[in-house]
Amino acid sequence: MPIDPLLLAMLKAPMFKKILFLCLITTQIFAAEPLKPSKVRRNCRRGLFVLLVGGGAFGLSEGTKTSRKIAKDTFKSKLGNGDVHLVFVGDSLGTSFSRGSFGRSLYDLRMRPKKNNWLIGGDEVNGFFERTQFPLKITNLAVPTAGVDGEHLYTHNEVEQAVGRIRNFSDQVEDLLSLDFNIALLAMGSNNVDWLAAAEEYEGLKNYKDHDYPEDIAKKFRDLSAESFSQQYKNKVDLIIKKASTSSYPVAIGIYSLPSFERILEGTKTRQTVRGEALEKAKFFSSFPSFLPRHEKVSLEFRNQLNDRLTKLVAEKNIELIEKGMTHIHLFTVPTYALFDASDVTKLSEADGVHPSAKGHDWLAEQAVKDLQPLVTFVGVPAQK
Repeated sequence: MPIDPLLLAMLKAPMFKKILFLCLITTQIFAAEPLKPSKVRRNCRRGLFVLLVGGGAFGLSEGTKTSRKIAKDTFKSKLGNGDVHLVFVGDSLGTSFSRGSFGRSLYDLRMRPKKNNWLIGGDEVNGFFERTQFPLKITNLAVPTAGVDGEHLYTHNEVEQAVGRIRNFSDQVEDLLSLDFNIALLAMGSNNVDWLAAAEEYEGLKNYKDHDYPEDIAKKFRDLSAESFSQQYKNKVDLIIKKASTSSYPVAIGIYSLPSFERILEGTKTRQTVRGEALEKAKFFSSFPSFLPRHEKVSLEFRNQLNDRLTKLVAEKNIELIEKGMTHIHLFTVPTYALFDASDVTKLSEADGVHPSAKGHDWLAEQAVKDLQPLVTFVGVPAQK
């Protein structure tokens, strides 16, 4: 079984050795005089308690500091050695992650390699890289549960980011800017559709999953999230364009449309009917409580609102690039996720009914060959026959 890189970092860190030494000294103090077996057991428990508390404190401080580097080293998967470097920024849809039990999900978040997904491929999936004849080198920066981070947008706190090695949009774009690339694919935003989580962050409301917001208040929260989402996305795209402006070769930037949550809901209803379970018990709603029936209308409008803003961003930036004479850079809307038919339950993971199954990843890979052809052609690679 592989050893968690964060655990290895803790064991090697000088601070951890100091904590361990402190625990040993504490145990010796407790055992300074002959003790009865009951006291030995009690002192062992005390020593263990000190170790857990000390180790926990170290994990929250040192772990948070080192998690960014470890996340970069662990999650950045590379494949191929072609002339065209494609860098993918995304969330769980760009990995093989699916939400199961807490322990399984945590293990997947921290340890599971990025294989068996539509981009890289693997034993169970014939991925985009395997299907295409393009001379590609791929770097996949995608991390499960990642999202566009900013004000009025839901993001994980530092502890959650350290434990799960979660790298949001700003973190992944930072990694992207450290690389030379020909194609940058931005597939981020699916997790931001859960606007209710942002509402709790903004208003400090509790039990937001069960709160029945009046529609006008719901729309207020939704609009705040949409504005922040589009502004943060625009800021990151501007940074990528600035980096690409210094290149002497064509650069294509692909912005993915968000998945069709109407189809996800349709598949969820079918899945629950077949299982004979109540709709509200579906795992989809534990991940996206904003789509519970009482909020469904506002949430579907929100998804469409975000998609419209992404489409508008692509159009405006292309006009701006032409006006500035930077015709070696072009933005594309990539519809792959939006076209994915999540109403077909066989294309969804059996574990959670939300993420793609092996069959779903196969479909995404096949569609990606078609949808990414314009980007590859733009950077100078002849079309596939």
